[in-house]
Amino acid sequence: MHPQPAKTIFLTSFHVLISRNILSTPILKMLTDKGVQIVILVPDYKKEFFEKNFSGPNIIIEGIEAYGFSKSFIGLFFKRLSRVILDTDTVRIRMKYKLVVERKFIYYFLFFVPAKILGKSKTVISLIRFLDYKLRSKPGYFLDLFNRYHPDLIVATDVNNENDVALLQDAKAKKMPTAAIVRSWDNLTNFLMRSTPDWLVVANEIMKSQVITYHGLRAENVLVTGMPHYDRYIRGATMSRKEFFDSIDADQRKKLILYVPVADYRVKENDIDSYIIRLLSSLDVNTLVRFPPAATVAVDKTQFPENVIFDEPGVRFGGKGDSEMTKEDDDGLINILSYSDVVVSGPGTMNIDAAIFDKPIVLVNLYPTQRIQLEGIKEYGYTHIQNILKTGGIRMATNKEELFDFINLYFKNPSLDADGRRRITREQCYKLDGRSSERVTNHILRFLSENEIIA
Repeated sequence: MHPQPAKTIFLTSFHVLISRNILSTPILKMLTDKGVQIVILVPDYKKEFFEKNFSGPNIIIEGIEAYGFSKSFIGLFFKRLSRVILDTDTVRIRMKYKLVVERKFIYYFLFFVPAKILGKSKTVISLIRFLDYKLRSKPGYFLDLFNRYHPDLIVATDVNNENDVALLQDAKAKKMPTAAIVRSWDNLTNFLMRSTPDWLVVANEIMKSQVITYHGLRAENVLVTGMPHYDRYIRGATMSRKEFFDSIDADQRKKLILYVPVADYRVKENDIDSYIIRLLSSLDVNTLVRFPPAATVAVDKTQFPENVIFDEPGVRFGGKGDSEMTKEDDDGLINILSYSDVVVSGPGTMNIDAAIFDKPIVLVNLYPTQRIQLEGIKEYGYTHIQNILKTGGIRMATNKEELFDFINLYFKNPSLDADGRRRITREQCYKLDGRSSERVTNHILRFLSENEIIA
């Protein structure tokens, strides 16, 4: 007979990257080795995937009917309100786009403008959270799971996800201890935290400052750990250069450019990615295009020559517009970054990934058709992207001549701008010491040992 677990925690995985960021790291094993039982809450249509990849001793997978919390008027209202109320450059640019490009005048003047004014008040922010909690669309949704497992701690791995928000709100109603993790570097300047946990885990000091400034948490309740999935990245490639080039059927005598598409959701009409890939294909190099796992890219892969290689990571879930990452997908990215000579990218997390591997980075801000500024890649003005642009570790190409010039400069001198790339990793990753998973685990174990909730 197996001994009864000393403690039980609920752990969520509702965003495509949680399986990479948390579940594929040593965190699960570290916790279960300490006798902790982990109940992972996932969308019901993905339960089989999680059981296959992550179940084990003291690990239980529970599928729930996810993403129903914003289908009611109240749920949708507070979800949308969280996206417009922060006083950040990110929100201002996004709302200006609504006005100028999408021409949503009523939305802008009757929703965003009042929210912007009211959002400057900490009292109003507290009132919004209180009303969000009291008026939530499905109070008690997780009660059956609470009664079945009697969790000692709730750990929401994506504090802004509507499923995680509902779980934190139900836990608050039952006076259960809660912890949460901020999933991504852009979350804290994009959305208001709708439900504040007892403890919050963030990746770096910039994010800790944002939590205190924009979301009103106390500094002692915000813990900086670094990014657990980067513990694997610093160990480098999992295969030799020859093995890697053979695996992608590429000419290892030539240089390799990694292109990370802008993706359709970032622009109104995505003719950018096809244009950039066409330009890169004209070079006497290998161009590997790695598609984002959670977004569509309007590219006809059949229209490009043989020196363009396409990589589509993730397990797709038909009809749901959704996917999940596997450990093998992440190993693939580690090898790609290890053997790329230059990374060409839009405004995404890949810029941090590339900096970890000290790879030269060129951002694309060029277009095949004329457009006003807001019809381009508006995210370059967002707060989190501005933070890395200020480091001097990245160059931005605004026309095709600059694109080719920057690539050739980096081919000739890969150490160019290396100081800036080191600054990116220092500011965004906290510590690249291989111990971020350990820090997160130790905090969770400490939370479990606390006898009362920190107010």
